[in-house]
Amino acid sequence: MRAAVAPEPVQRSRTPHLQAVETAAVAAWGLAQGVVLHGSDRWGRCTAPDCANYFPDTTANRTEQFCSARCANRLTPSPP
Repeated sequence: MRAAVAPEPVQRSRTPHLQAVETAAVAAWGLAQGVVLHGSDRWGRCTAPDCANYFPDTTANRTEQFCSARCANRLTPSPP
């Protein structure tokens, strides 16, 4: 019977610079995955005037206008 050996945790340097580089790498990987999953033509830019976000438009006919409900609610008047 063999004893189970737990892997040793990797000691990483957590300097702010390396943490920023690691965060950027994860963000780039996520963006690449979004392009692979949805295609580059499925990305839209939020139409709210003070928002510069891009988002994957997953609607069937590519009609999404806003990156979030928050942006949509700011421009859509509430019913009386």
